[in-house]
Amino acid sequence: MCIQTVNIDDHILLWKPATIQVFDIRYIKILGDEQPSSYRLPASGFLYAIKGKASVILDNKSFMIESFHIAHAGKGSCLHISAVEDSLEYYLNSLQSDVAYYI
Repeated sequence: MCIQTVNIDDHILLWKPATIQVFDIRYIKILGDEQPSSYRLPASGFLYAIKGKASVILDNKSFMIESFHIAHAGKGSCLHISAVEDSLEYYLNSLQSDVAYYI
């Protein structure tokens, strides 16, 4: 496995001039007895869990998500949510960012 470390100052220089356009904000509640759901993201986005716990597969990477967890996914990513314990409530924010590169 390759793990890359990124300098926070480099990120600040890169993202400071960026513009972000929010396309969509969805509130979703999945009950424990519902069938697993899959969704292909039409744009980059963040999943912000506000209540509950579930198993999530994001682009073939599996992890557990629970209250106050945040996950980022790029455009075209496949999000699959299953094994919901009682219920899962989350926001799915779709956005587009433009980063200006200065040389």
